[in-house]
Amino acid sequence: MGEGAALVLPFDARVYTVAFALISLGLQIFIPFHRYARLLKWLTAVLLAYVAVVFSVKLDWGEVGRGLIQPRIEGGRAGVGLIVALFGTTISPYIFFWQSSQEVKEIAQHADEHALRASPHEAKAQFARIGVDTWFGMAASNLIALAIIISTAATLHATESTRSPRR
Repeated sequence: MGEGAALVLPFDARVYTVAFALISLGLQIFIPFHRYARLLKWLTAVLLAYVAVVFSVKLDWGEVGRGLIQPRIEGGRAGVGLIVALFGTTISPYIFFWQSSQEVKEIAQHADEHALRASPHEAKAQFARIGVDTWFGMAASNLIALAIIISTAATLHATESTRSPRR
C-alpha cells in the first residue's frame, strides 16, 4: 500500500508503509472486533474494482486464455519473484486461521449458537454451513485474484508495448 500511495502522493513509500501499519494496528486495538470485522467485510467490496477493470479494458481474451493454460515464466530473479508473488497472494494460509478464529468469535456473539464440543448434535448443520462459506469464499477470492492478475498484466503489457525497444 505504501508503494501504491507513493505513485500518486509526494512522499517516500516507506513513510506511507509505516503510516498504514500504524493505522491498521490502531484500528485493531481501539475498535471493538465486531465493528472492525464489519468494516473489513465492506472494504473487501473495493476488490470488485479489479473485476471492473478486466471488463472495461480491451483484452485479447484468446491470449488471456492461452496465458492461463500455458503461462510464460522467465528464468532468473524475475521468474522466482513472479512465482513467490503468485503463491504469496493466492494461497494465503492465514486466511484459514482467520476464518477459524472468526467462527469462534461469532459463536460468542449469538446466544443460540454453541461450541460444538458443548453441543455435538449441532455439528452436522454447522459443518455444512462452514463448508458452503469456505467454498464460496475460496471461489470468490480466487476469481478476484485472477482479476488482479489479468488487470495487472494488461496494464504492464500496455506500458511495455508503448516503450521503444532497448538497444
